[in-house]
Amino acid sequence: MTTTTTVHRPDTDRRVIARRSGPGAARDERCYPPARTPNQGDHTMSTETTLAVLDHHMKAMDEADVDGVMSDYAEDCVFISGATILRGIDQVRNVFTRVPAGMASQMHMDHYVADGDIAYIVWSMPNGSKGTDTFVMRDGKILVQTVANFMA
Repeated sequence: MTTTTTVHRPDTDRRVIARRSGPGAARDERCYPPARTPNQGDHTMSTETTLAVLDHHMKAMDEADVDGVMSDYAEDCVFISGATILRGIDQVRNVFTRVPAGMASQMHMDHYVADGDIAYIVWSMPNGSKGTDTFVMRDGKILVQTVANFMA
């Protein structure tokens, strides 16, 4: 079961959209991140656009469509996982050439949350591995992604 909750923050004009799947998905999930400052720059995206990019990213990853996955990244993207920092689309591409088809559909999404140009997912796999990913978007593309994997 997957539920989507849209919460309007009464202290701002921002909305947070949270999705859950699996056990407890129907539970009311209220996520109130701190209010943003007006000095964020000119690249702020809507929450809906951020989720659309993330949805496409997950679908392309599930299909092992490396070109599709890479179409979601900015040319000057940064990908951080553990002590590894990859810069630029060519370095990040190497990560996704090793992702097997069907992997994303095996991921149980414990949290799938976006606010403006930032998204955060918490996931687990059938083998017991768990992890989190944080995405920062710019102009409809992933600018920064951090990944933390906790292998079973």
